[in-house]
Amino acid sequence: MKLHTLLTGIVPSVTDLPDIEITRVTDRHEQIDGKTCFVLTRGVYKDKGYEIELARERRPAILICEEEADVDFPMLRVENARQTLSYLLFRFYEIDLSHTRLIGVTGTNGKTTTATMLSDILMWDGERVGMIGTGKIMLDKKDITPKGYTMTTPDPTSLYPILRDMIREKCHYVIMEVSSHALALSKVAPLPFYLSVFTGLGEDHMDFHKSREEYLAAKRQLLLQSHIAIVNADDDAAERMLGCAEESLAVGALYGRDACITDIEEGGIDGITFLYRYGDALQRFSLSMGGIHNVTNAALAITAATRLGVRLCITKEAVERVTVRGRMEKILDTPIVIIDYAHTPEAMKIVLKTARSNLNLGQKLYCLFGCGGERDRSKRHTMAGIAESYADLCVVTEDNSRMEDPDAIFRDILSGFTSNRHLIIRDRERAIHYLVDLATSEDVILLFGKGHETYLCRGTETIDFDERKIVREAYKMKKEGHTKAYED
Repeated sequence: MKLHTLLTGIVPSVTDLPDIEITRVTDRHEQIDGKTCFVLTRGVYKDKGYEIELARERRPAILICEEEADVDFPMLRVENARQTLSYLLFRFYEIDLSHTRLIGVTGTNGKTTTATMLSDILMWDGERVGMIGTGKIMLDKKDITPKGYTMTTPDPTSLYPILRDMIREKCHYVIMEVSSHALALSKVAPLPFYLSVFTGLGEDHMDFHKSREEYLAAKRQLLLQSHIAIVNADDDAAERMLGCAEESLAVGALYGRDACITDIEEGGIDGITFLYRYGDALQRFSLSMGGIHNVTNAALAITAATRLGVRLCITKEAVERVTVRGRMEKILDTPIVIIDYAHTPEAMKIVLKTARSNLNLGQKLYCLFGCGGERDRSKRHTMAGIAESYADLCVVTEDNSRMEDPDAIFRDILSGFTSNRHLIIRDRERAIHYLVDLATSEDVILLFGKGHETYLCRGTETIDFDERKIVREAYKMKKEGHTKAYED
């Protein structure tokens, strides 16, 4: 693409620049060559001076940044480099959504479940669907997740070529989980969403967003970019979200919503049923996943599908078959072992409460959790308090400590306990073995935090770690009279 074609209307003063061929747009210095448009973006982990030095050495066709830089090749200054990068990539990859409906799902909790349900409904209805989600990217029914991908919303240099490929493969729908980070960092700034879903606003990411108001504003941006918004009307932030899009539909358990959930019958961890009403249509749904939160997730997905023209009978067939990897996922029956991605206080409380309500006399509930390093510290002690409120024993262990001192993470967590019904087992594999060995065949074990993930981040090292395999190994060793369990 010619430089003038790429830049016109996105950045000012392009007429004085040489109209040369551009073969790459990127913010990654290792990708720079003489035909690269290099955008220097601000970032927590970026050394701006170092990046400029690398740019001087590698000499891109043009440098775009937010401050003047002393370079002897073309340079343009912009107000928001991240936003500029997204617009340039949108144009460079010629993203044409005229025959593809883009759907965004945002919220503190429930994004993956809601997006997966909606994707399954649309595919059950015969549509070709692309899905960009937490740790997984699917093109129709094919897994195209890049090796090492762990994000919720990819960075722009990855996102826009993925969108191009999905459009080329004639996906009628592309469903994307959109994180607050992605919205705040303008990753999706040029994208017109046909429909968006807001699952709710909890307490998370206060290390990135400096206030709840800032966090809400980031989420709200998705709806402002949407033609239709489906909103969890039972959430405290709902009133701020309704009315952002050209058309808004309120979904909830209270009378008078556009789509209403009633007559809920809980089956604990084994599932839940509810009555769903949309206009004059009424349908009972049965989910294989337990928890009130999954009723809300399902109702949002059902409403979105209904608004997109899918018949309720088709939706019912699809939803009642859905299972979501790492979300209330049962791995063993004796003892019952459940893996759940919950890593916020709200999500953890819902799963614990659901499991506790289903216990019989004599059954015990055990939970294992940790907190990610270099992430919101404020929620760590809260999660400890919630865990001990419901569990008979809490095991605190590692969970992607990254470059943060694990001892500091443990101290933050331990400050939230008020009883002695907890212990630390630093090694997560051994912690799992400990609980499987401890539990009777009737007990329930909840493993929080990893969910769909099959890795652990320790310092700069990322190791393979699949809890499903570890649980099954622990159970096998227990039956054989062996164990890896120990206490720190």
